[in-house]
Amino acid sequence: MRLVENIVQLTPAERRVATMLALGLNRHEIAAALHVATKTVDSHRRSVLRRLGLRNTVELARRALCEGVVPL
Repeated sequence: MRLVENIVQLTPAERRVATMLALGLNRHEIAAALHVATKTVDSHRRSVLRRLGLRNTVELARRALCEGVVPL
């Protein structure tokens, strides 16, 4: 998996999960909205954090706000 510089360079599925996490949805809400298993959401979350070099969802939310992926 290659590292990326910003959220828009993620795969579409990773970008959707990252955006929803940044908006405050939990894994069950995201799974229901995307019609996928919670394990799939967990997998995308781990991948997003790894590819962006982040430690947790709080850092992901801050990054999404800074990049304008989610509005204030």
